[in-house]
Amino acid sequence: MRRAILLLTILLGSTVVFGQKDGKSIIDKFTKQLEAYPSISATFDFSLENKEAEISDTNSGKLVVKGEMYRLDMLGIEIYSNGKTSYSYMPSTNEVNITNVDNEEAGAVDPAKMFVLYKEGMNAKLLNTHTRNNLKEYEIELTPEKEENFKKVVLFITSDNKLNKAITYANDGNVYTIKVKEMDTSKNFDDNYFTFDKTSHPDVDVIDMR
Repeated sequence: MRRAILLLTILLGSTVVFGQKDGKSIIDKFTKQLEAYPSISATFDFSLENKEAEISDTNSGKLVVKGEMYRLDMLGIEIYSNGKTSYSYMPSTNEVNITNVDNEEAGAVDPAKMFVLYKEGMNAKLLNTHTRNNLKEYEIELTPEKEENFKKVVLFITSDNKLNKAITYANDGNVYTIKVKEMDTSKNFDDNYFTFDKTSHPDVDVIDMR
C-alpha cells in the first residue's frame, strides 16, 4: 500500500458554507476542516470494477486516522501504521507482516489514504453541482500534477462539508469506489491503537520484512 494514493481524507464536521464555487476552494476548506479533528473513524463500502476484465466486487471496511497514523480493517486483514512501521495481521493464519512505511510497495488504491490525498500535487476542477437530500453536492475531479498509477479521482462533497463518495480511475482500467456510510470525529485515539500489540497475540507468526 502506498502513502499517497487515496487515504479517504474523511469528512464530517460543522457546517461550512462554501463561498467560491470552484473545485480548489471547496477542497481547501474541506481538508482544513478535517485537519482540525484529533482523530477520524469511518465505516465504508469499497468496490472494484473492471468492465473489460469482467470484474465486480464490493467489500466493507473500517478506517481510523490520526495524523500520519491509521488503522484499517478490511478483507479479513487488520493493517496498523504508526507513520514509521506498518503491520498487516491476518487472523485466519495468525500471521503478521512487518514493513517500513517508506518501503511499502505502490498499490492501485489504498483506502487508508482516502483522507490525505487531496492536499497537494493535485489539480481540482468542479464538474457539477447536484441537490441531494436538500443539500448541494459538489462533484469535483482531481487529476495528479505528475504521473501516478491513477488517472483521476472524483469526489462528491456536500455543502455541509461531508464526503459521500470517492471514485478512483486507475491506469490499468480498474475503477475503485469508496462510499462512506458512517463517520465519527468525537474520539481521540491513543497512539498505541495504531501499532500491532504482539503481547496480545503470543503465538503469532511474525514475518519481519524491514
